[in-house]
This record gives sequence, C-alpha cells and structure tokens, in this order.
Amino acid sequence: MEIYYYKDYAEYKQARPDTESTEADYQSVFNSADAVHQIIMEQSSLLFYEFPGIASLDISLPFNGTTYSASLTKGSIEKFYSTDFEQIQSDEQWRTQISDRYFTKPSRDAFAKRYIKTS
Repeated sequence: MEIYYYKDYAEYKQARPDTESTEADYQSVFNSADAVHQIIMEQSSLLFYEFPGIASLDISLPFNGTTYSASLTKGSIEKFYSTDFEQIQSDEQWRTQISDRYFTKPSRDAFAKRYIKTS
C-alpha cells in the first residue's frame, strides 16, 4: 500500500476545494519534523493494526522542502513494538500495549531513526 500526502496546503486545497480547513489549520498539523514523525509512526501503526491484510506500507510526506518517507512491513513494526497486532483485541489493549508505551517522544525518535528517511 502506498500513501502520499499533499506537498502543501495549496495542493490540498486544489484537491479538496470545499474543505473548511484553513492554511493555519493545515500548518498546525504539519508544524515540525517531529510532528511529521508522529504522523508517520502513529498512522502506519494504526493501519497495520486495523487492517490485518496489509503486509507493507510506503509513506511519503513532504514538509518544508523535505520529503519524509518510510517503507514499512507489518513484521518490522510488530518487532519494533515487541507485539503481534492480531493478539490485541480491544482499544484498551491498544492503548496499554502500544500508544501509552510507544507514542512518546523517545520512542518516536527511535522509530524515525530506524525507519524514516529524508530527501
């Protein structure tokens, strides 16, 4: 599966002219390299968890002239979290086993160092 984010607000607005989101709204989501790392880490993890048939993801997210990309496999992400997503049976388990433990700045930095490339 491939996921490509819009390169900027103008491209987003062109694709979604009826959106009520402003450029400030858009910028508040993509406001730093760490925010981009957070999006890539959390969204890829959720996709692997919620859609067990996904074996791999390629993500590309441009921000401030730099493109952040990651090529991920479900197995590599499960290894990073030391878990098997199919064993997680509830939102509560997801919170305690994954998001509360790993969706932190130190874990995000480790994830970015291991998986996210820039160009």
